[in-house]
Amino acid sequence: MPIAPMLNIICLTAIDRKRLVTQEEELGQAIAEYSLYQGLVHEHIVQVLESFENQTFLNMIMEGCVKPLWAPPAVMPSLPLPLAKKVLKGVALGFQFLHQHRVLHRDLKPQDILLTEKGAKVADFGLALQNL
Repeated sequence: MPIAPMLNIICLTAIDRKRLVTQEEELGQAIAEYSLYQGLVHEHIVQVLESFENQTFLNMIMEGCVKPLWAPPAVMPSLPLPLAKKVLKGVALGFQFLHQHRVLHRDLKPQDILLTEKGAKVADFGLALQNL
C-alpha cells in the first residue's frame, strides 16, 4: 500500500556559514553530519545525492520524501493501522542498520521520520554519534 504517489523531488539543505563561523562547534557538527549521511546507504535512511560548499553556504542535496510523519491533521488525520505498522517497521529497520554501523541517532522525533511511496525513512543526523 503506497503512502502517496512518488514525485521526483529533491531537498536542498543550506546552512549559512556566517551563522556558524561564530560558533565553531556547530560548523564542525554540520560537516560531521554531511559526512555521516554520505556513509549511510539504506532504504530506510534519507539519502544524500550530493553535497558541496561555497563561501556562503554548506549545501546538501537529499532525496525528496512525500511528507514528514508530523504533517498537520488536515493533511494526514491519522494513519490506518496497516500503514502505521509499515512506518514503524521502516523506522525499526533504519535504526537496526544505524546500530549495526555503530551510529546512535540521539534525537528521533516525528519531524525526522519522512514518508515515501515505499514507507518511512529516518533523517536529521545532527546530534548523531558514530563508532560508539
